Amino acid sequence: MTDAPTDTVGRKVADGARLMITLRIAERLVGLASFSILARFLAPADFGLLALATSVIAVVELFGQAGVNLALIQRRSASRDEYDTAWTIDVIVGVVVAAIVAASAAALAVVLHEPRVERILYWLAAASAIGGLQNIGIIDFQKSFQFGKELRLRISTRTLKAITTIAFALLWRDYWALVAGYVAGMLVTVVLTYAMHPYRPRFTLSAIRAFTHFSGWMLVRNISTGLSDHLVNLLIGRAVSVSGLAYFSAARELADMATTELQAPIRRAMFPGFAAVSHDAALLRRSYVAWTAVMVLLTFPIPIGLALVADDVVRVLLGERWLPVVALLQILACAGIFRASVAGSQLMLIAMGQPRLAAAVAVLRAIVVIPLVVMGTALADATGAAWAMFAMAALMFGVNLGVVIGAVRVSRTELFDASWRPAVATLVMAAVVVAMAPLLPGNGSFAGAILRLVVEAVVGLGTYVAALGLLWSLAGRPAGAESHALEFVRPLLERAGDRYFARR
Repeated sequence: MTDAPTDTVGRKVADGARLMITLRIAERLVGLASFSILARFLAPADFGLLALATSVIAVVELFGQAGVNLALIQRRSASRDEYDTAWTIDVIVGVVVAAIVAASAAALAVVLHEPRVERILYWLAAASAIGGLQNIGIIDFQKSFQFGKELRLRISTRTLKAITTIAFALLWRDYWALVAGYVAGMLVTVVLTYAMHPYRPRFTLSAIRAFTHFSGWMLVRNISTGLSDHLVNLLIGRAVSVSGLAYFSAARELADMATTELQAPIRRAMFPGFAAVSHDAALLRRSYVAWTAVMVLLTFPIPIGLALVADDVVRVLLGERWLPVVALLQILACAGIFRASVAGSQLMLIAMGQPRLAAAVAVLRAIVVIPLVVMGTALADATGAAWAMFAMAALMFGVNLGVVIGAVRVSRTELFDASWRPAVATLVMAAVVVAMAPLLPGNGSFAGAILRLVVEAVVGLGTYVAALGLLWSLAGRPAGAESHALEFVRPLLERAGDRYFARR
């Protein structure tokens, strides 16, 4: 890939992030609709079984995640041999993971105290081998800022997977519907990667040395990050129950949608942008401050709002038998505030060519979270695990902030000035929603929950926007989160206005 002029990188990243957010929302809506339907046909324990099995797969896969795809993006120019070597590594990893999981499935079922996991693992092992065949050419979608193509691929995959899973759920009414949907989703993904990109990889390891330094530290980082994420599920599934794991996983999924899932498309757009300007320290610093400000503006109010309306969200989306999710969701949603505040710090380090530092932070995270979750589950089951995740998020906020300040040479004052108004506006929004709650119908019915949720969402959003606009005006409309957000949404508003007047 040729170097992008630095004066166009910001625009490309903004355009890419805008498109990815729009399409990501569509993708998540498909997944949410699917989950909402399936939650009414399948028992919570069914979801817990799949979560337990997929966590096993994920842990084994970690030891083959050397970050070759990120290495291809980080390199401004990569040869065909490097692409083909990356693909070959993925294929080998997929086959090895499948073999390890299949060989250890029986023993893992005994260790996890769940015999049904054994047969599930055989199918998921096959899916892992299939997934390794994905076309490496789709890396160009990110590398060349073609984010629309990437998200169309993911939306298509998610939609077809959802349709398949729901169809099987209507037929079987048990956890095998989720397993079939998982395998079908992997097959569809592989087929679509070749249908949507003309690149045809070939087997070779001729360029493996090109990945050695970068991928070595990325492997350490990915193993550490993955262990801290997926071992949590295994610990809960073994120490509590598959139903408890299902409640925790559902809460985590909804909480992530309020923070991580919204940030993900921005981060994916940010990474190639950061990599493109990594040679310019001043521009890199400004880019980090600007995009941190936008993410704070977007992701501060949503997790707090979700925690406030968690009961209504669970009643509407999942149904009465999932009400144990409410307390877990409130804890995990609030933990998302800490993640939102330092979103993009790891990608910044990788884009700067410092995977060793990113790996060190990830190792620390794994060292902290595992004993916290063990202690939390021993004291309070899944609720204790949720509080452990909250404590870990708070601690890692401080660590990530300190690391990125040192690496990028950005000051705390710059970050505070760019993002304090969204934080205050979020507090105002929370106060209004809490004060309004007693005035709304509270009979616990499905219709009442929908009404409450709609009113709370509209009032909360209106209050946040109004408070933010007022604070920004009182401050003299300085450059910061608000100006970046206006620049971000203006093209969308202009296109919407053009279509409206065209129809009239």
